[in-house]
Amino acid sequence: MKSILVAVSGTKTDDAVLGAAYAIAKPLNAHIDFLHSPINAINPADYNPHVEFARGDAVELALRTTLLNAKDAIANARSHVSRFCKMNNIPKASYAAAMDRVTANWSSNPITAGIEGLIKAARTHDLTIVGRSSAERTWSRNLLEALATETGRPVLIVPHDCRDMTLDTIAVWWKDQAAAARALTAALPLLKAADRVVLLNVPEDADKASDTLSELSDQLGWHGINPVLEIHDRGHRPTVRVLWSASLRRQADIVVMGGFSRSRIREILFGGCTQSVLEDGARPVFMLH
Repeated sequence: MKSILVAVSGTKTDDAVLGAAYAIAKPLNAHIDFLHSPINAINPADYNPHVEFARGDAVELALRTTLLNAKDAIANARSHVSRFCKMNNIPKASYAAAMDRVTANWSSNPITAGIEGLIKAARTHDLTIVGRSSAERTWSRNLLEALATETGRPVLIVPHDCRDMTLDTIAVWWKDQAAAARALTAALPLLKAADRVVLLNVPEDADKASDTLSELSDQLGWHGINPVLEIHDRGHRPTVRVLWSASLRRQADIVVMGGFSRSRIREILFGGCTQSVLEDGARPVFMLH
């Protein structure tokens, strides 16, 4: 995991995103590509809530205001990145080279790039890190789902209030399905860098995923990882609540899970966990479709 794409928005959410990016890049000596995507890559209403309700001349005025706000956002994003790199002594690098430290580069998508511009960039990186702000809706849920399901690459979704993230403890939400297996494999560099790895499983109905935990633990041992195994009874609680509770009790810094959509109408599988994570995630979530 040497190439990390970090989506910056020019809002206060950037603080959480930048901190998470450095926590991951530092132990891996990875390169960070900071990318700002203008208003078409984000819901315009995130910048100006009046756009959705405007009519006639008001539409032109609302869009003009939106464009001005977008210009401010890119200036803020670049300032956030510049200050961050200076504070952490991160040098600029625009081409691949053997490095024993974190390097970085900055770019911005044109307005016409849309969501697809960010999706295409994510497909060429080992990991994409993006912020989620339930208050400002800086990154729309549509964009988060697109990054999680259309890139073929893992995405780390960071809550806006995440501070001082480390790799002390990583919780893996395990289910005996391909999505969870792919997510775990993609997260191996992070699991190897973590101090503790916890495998969490909540058996559902005839789910026999817990039977694979011991074998999975043995396989992780070949990577130098000695995970803690936890099997939890769901009872009458939603699976996602049980998993979040266990993750928070373990003070997990990152949650690793497999996420995938059943159809275009966003019917989310994996015990309903994915949708809840996108809306209510309490910790950074590493997800792969």
